[in-house]
Amino acid sequence: MTRSGPTGRVRKRAQDGTHLLANLLLVLFLVCCGQTAETGGPQQGQTPVQPQVQGANQATMPQPEGQQFPYVPDEVLVKFKPETSAKTIARIQAELKLETIRQFSSPNLFLMKITDGAPVEATINRLNNHEAVKYAEPNYGVKTTQ
Repeated sequence: MTRSGPTGRVRKRAQDGTHLLANLLLVLFLVCCGQTAETGGPQQGQTPVQPQVQGANQATMPQPEGQQFPYVPDEVLVKFKPETSAKTIARIQAELKLETIRQFSSPNLFLMKITDGAPVEATINRLNNHEAVKYAEPNYGVKTTQ
């Protein structure tokens, strides 16, 4: 007769519990370390690096010294009302010195480049004053995770 009866099962459960606890602690440690690395903050002894925003053309655009934009500084997203004609859209583009970068599958949604150097905020205010514009907003940068 072997001694693996109730005493052996208790030892096995205790070992399983220890392994489970060790695995949970390892996962917790890895998650915590992973979040620290993803925040992008400078490590000890390093200096912060200026963030970069990607526009629709996927080219990385450096930000002006001392300024940080959560959006591409010369692009706007514009949604025109459904009844807006192509002629009206072209007129507004010409008036505000905008150039279409991309037209999205959503009807009347455009990514536009500001070609005269006007600030994004001013261009958005001018766009939103047009009766044909449903909304206008900056082209916010989006960070994806791998």
